[in-house]
Amino acid sequence: MNYQTPGAATSRRSLLLASAGASVALAMTGQAQAAPAAVWTGTQPAPQKDGWFTLRAAGATIHAISDGTGVQSIELALAPPETVAGCIRRSFLSPDTLESYRNVFLIETAGRRILVDTGYGTPKGKAAQRLAEAGVKPESVTDILITHCHGDHISGLLSDGRCAFPKAVVWVAKADLEFFRSKAPKEAVRQSTDRAFAPYFARGAVRFFSDGEQILPGIRAGLHPGHTPGHTYFEMSEQGQSIVFAGDVAHMAALQFARPDISVRYDMQPDQAAREREALFASASDSGVLIAGAHLPFPGIGHVRREAQGFSFIPVPFRDRV
Repeated sequence: MNYQTPGAATSRRSLLLASAGASVALAMTGQAQAAPAAVWTGTQPAPQKDGWFTLRAAGATIHAISDGTGVQSIELALAPPETVAGCIRRSFLSPDTLESYRNVFLIETAGRRILVDTGYGTPKGKAAQRLAEAGVKPESVTDILITHCHGDHISGLLSDGRCAFPKAVVWVAKADLEFFRSKAPKEAVRQSTDRAFAPYFARGAVRFFSDGEQILPGIRAGLHPGHTPGHTYFEMSEQGQSIVFAGDVAHMAALQFARPDISVRYDMQPDQAAREREALFASASDSGVLIAGAHLPFPGIGHVRREAQGFSFIPVPFRDRV
């Protein structure tokens, strides 16, 4: 499945985000499109924990872990307040009840434990504690996929100034890391980014990738700049299913699915971020692949449905069977 954005580089357009069995090209119309059940059906194989959601998809066990939530201001959106308020009220929310989410994902597959981002780390974030409570030992994490280098995604790389995951290889876009280490406007951001990665560089455990490269079995990395210079999606495909870990593709689900053209203040290139967002939503709605977002309502995993105007987000169902 291609995420084609106007003016995007050919290499980025060619990133496959579904296996041959999973991708079903459907005509783009104003109506919601249905994908075959085999594309998206997942199961939850384990009891659920507090702030922890588990399902089986794309041949792997995927855990969504809440790193915490907070109050979200409608002023984050680059749109008139009345436009934002109108959209979120259609989701039965109000400016007083809007919540921000931080999700970290753990993939268990084929002898690997793979984190997608790390959250804030302790004490600001909750994911590290929840990993420990679930019996996930830091040294058992083999790989860490960094969608981009904002602090709420990389701060958890450290624990007491050392590698929080002492045996993990960190995969990150070179363009993103270089910007935040040397070109970010704030000196504090440059220093904190350098600190987060320094112990991993010291042991030769940082890896870069080219756009569309398969970095691990069944996992491809694709560059989708806009939110940051090297913002990355990681697509995992197996057994006729696909899931796209899309980082900060959206921060305000109640607004940005209905109006993907509206970006937020965190987006460094708002217009490009909007184009990437709409391209992903269109492709995901037509193919039925799952998407996972760091700031989508917990567990942050679901499908995209095309509406007469814009899109809507359909979270994966929760099961709690005896």
